[in-house]
Amino acid sequence: RRQTSVPLRGTITAETANEITIQRKDSGKTETVAVHDVAKVKYEGGKAAAEFTQAESLERGGEHQKAIDAYNKIAADSTGKQFLVRAANFGKVSSLVRIAQRDASRVDDAIKALEDFRKDNPDSRYHYTLHEMLGTLQLSKGNSAEAGAAFAELGNAPWPDLKLKAANFEGRILIAGNQLDAAIAKFDVVAQSAGDSAEEKIRRFEALLGKAECVVKQKKFEE
Repeated sequence: RRQTSVPLRGTITAETANEITIQRKDSGKTETVAVHDVAKVKYEGGKAAAEFTQAESLERGGEHQKAIDAYNKIAADSTGKQFLVRAANFGKVSSLVRIAQRDASRVDDAIKALEDFRKDNPDSRYHYTLHEMLGTLQLSKGNSAEAGAAFAELGNAPWPDLKLKAANFEGRILIAGNQLDAAIAKFDVVAQSAGDSAEEKIRRFEALLGKAECVVKQKKFEE
């Protein structure tokens, strides 16, 4: 999502929940990029980079167990490459989450994998994505308090559209608890607060759909 479509090539030297630090290949200078502005990180050079691309392809194609196996191999073979190992480990967790979204019997495994990754990587570039996944799985189990804690962390992101996304999830928790008036109030705030960026427009539409679901449940069909 960077304003320029020109790739920024270099070596990742540090990362946090909010920023990635890169030593540029062309100039050797260090540049810091907001995680939210990064559309994709692509690894280049060597067998592990090629294997990572293949693992991502398997994940996108829905072959999640094969992707997990591929990510496991990359992590095992890439000792000393901290950020590549971390990316492979998160790919493994992400693939397990996709399996759990289709197979409820795997939800507990996916939640544990997310929590273990969070414990081992408390300030990675996957921080907010992880908490969105964790909250969604906890909500699917009816664990409103745990889901709320995860979405609250998502809401700590410094970017407006993620704050709005977290608020929409909070509305979903209220729906699950049949607190429909409170959910409507939450969705109204999101709809009124969302700006004109593409991401914030999506958050507004999600809020309107959430409100519509509430009024249907209240049998206010004209509304």
